[in-house]
Amino acid sequence: MKQRLGIALSVQHRHQRILRDVSLNIPAGSIFGLLGDNGAGKTTLLKTILGLNKHFSGSMTYDNQPLSRDQAKE
Repeated sequence: MKQRLGIALSVQHRHQRILRDVSLNIPAGSIFGLLGDNGAGKTTLLKTILGLNKHFSGSMTYDNQPLSRDQAKE
């Protein structure tokens, strides 16, 4: 199945690593849920995907094309 969204990133805030080496591939046409304990980083991950969090290293792709930090907001 064709990959729709691909993510490989780490997030740091005030010298504290919030997410480390997160990798996520979402196939086109799929529905997924994001579950985890309080403080696990679900909101941080979603904010980063949406472009609301600029403090990350790594890459994001959409339809196998690189997604820049500015494009994530669109």
